[in-house]
Amino acid sequence: MKSIGCVFLWIESILLHRGRLVHLSDLYYSLPPLTINPRRPYDVSFIPVNYKRLRVLDLESINMGAAFASGIELLDDLRYLAVCGDMEAIPPSLANLENLETLLVKSFNDKGSSKDEIQSLISLSFPCFTCGKVADDTIKRFPNLRKLKCIVVKPRDSMVLSLFPAFESLCMLESLNISYYGNVLKAGEWNFPSSVKKLTLSHFHLPWNDISVIGRLQNLEVLKLKAEAFEGASWTMEEGEFLNLKYLKLDTLDIIHWDS
Repeated sequence: MKSIGCVFLWIESILLHRGRLVHLSDLYYSLPPLTINPRRPYDVSFIPVNYKRLRVLDLESINMGAAFASGIELLDDLRYLAVCGDMEAIPPSLANLENLETLLVKSFNDKGSSKDEIQSLISLSFPCFTCGKVADDTIKRFPNLRKLKCIVVKPRDSMVLSLFPAFESLCMLESLNISYYGNVLKAGEWNFPSSVKKLTLSHFHLPWNDISVIGRLQNLEVLKLKAEAFEGASWTMEEGEFLNLKYLKLDTLDIIHWDS
């Protein structure tokens, strides 16, 4: 057996087949609904030991605990990795995965970050960035990102200046999806890279006057404004804005009048 496109295995059946499916390339690992405890870590370290040819490893539905399973950094063919757990950082050893293109991390922690870069990564779905230096350091680790989906949180009671993440530094980014929770950002506190072609924003609560920042993105083709991304009854589009826009979606906004 050289390749299985989609495999759903309960933990009992995986244990039963340890070492037998050595040529397995795609593994989607989940647990029966009655046994799932999102806060209880499960030991999945046997997977990289027994299935070294994996290209897709999806562990999104279970909690791996406080650290990535040992041996994942040795899966040289890995292109897609999804994990969930209490981990505080992405281990520097993942930089050895030269073929890794997509990394999905669902973590209950947002306290730290490794400093090394994973140069090859082009798609990242990260659960939450807290405004500040840690977020900026994390973003700098993925200079070749083309697709990013994330939540950004700016603590309302924070006494420390917490800047919005410097997404504009991702000069190769083409698709950006952000849900924001925090104090309303002022003009000049946020920006996006000019390379972005598809932009989705939610919960920013920005005034329509600030949308000119987005309108100046010369490569923007798709814009989705959802769930109170902007507030106000009227949006007047200025001349010279959104020159290459092909698709516009306005969802759950209070806009009444749009002058284009």
